[in-house]
Amino acid sequence: RALAGGWLSLRLRCSCPDDCTKTRCRSSVDKPASAEAGEVWTKVAALPKAFANAICDGLEMPPGPAGPRVVAAEVLRRAEQFADSDGMPLTVRCLEAFSEKDAAEVCACGSPETARAAICRASTERARCVATIACLDGVAAAFDAAVGRASRQVPSKLECGCLGPEQMRMATLLALEPSLWGEALTSHGPVGAAAWEVLHPLLDKEMLPSPLKEQVATLRDQCSDLLSHCYDGHVQGGACQHASRHRRC
Repeated sequence: RALAGGWLSLRLRCSCPDDCTKTRCRSSVDKPASAEAGEVWTKVAALPKAFANAICDGLEMPPGPAGPRVVAAEVLRRAEQFADSDGMPLTVRCLEAFSEKDAAEVCACGSPETARAAICRASTERARCVATIACLDGVAAAFDAAVGRASRQVPSKLECGCLGPEQMRMATLLALEPSLWGEALTSHGPVGAAAWEVLHPLLDKEMLPSPLKEQVATLRDQCSDLLSHCYDGHVQGGACQHASRHRRC
């Protein structure tokens, strides 16, 4: 079940027999099948470097006062592309919220007090899910506005427990600790620093809508756990040493 405020969960991207967006994979640290384990954990270890390469390689500043926003838009486009690619080993999934059906089952066999509590819980969890999805749409629109990109009209899926592709991508990017973005961009000279100045406020957890703050804090803690899990022995060598610098993601 979803914990209070913890409806979204970060997990390893793996091959599942069913569509994970429908089956709502539950564990944040579920391991993939053993045949995939080495490859997936290697990608986790290499995530900071792979992400930096994806968003920074060949980045150039266009002329004119709009240059920083144009560069930031390109960085955002690349980050989104990376989040959808095979190079990204992490993805956001939805935990199963307590539903009206669950409440009805409790009502059928519980006391009046238990039934009232179950109905209240189902209503609260559904409202939290709906608010989270709406906030992800709002944050995506804020990113678009900040980089001067036309806002994408994506219909929200407000039914409890369902993220659309755009919301899932946005949540996955927010799950990455800002230091992953900042270290990559500021080490890329003035061009990267200019992009970081535009994007940094958008990634600040304290600037996110209230319903999303706790969710993002949970996702970033899970990112840290997964990178630390790698560092503690799942993958050896240079990639893991690089990942260890970001254990507090």
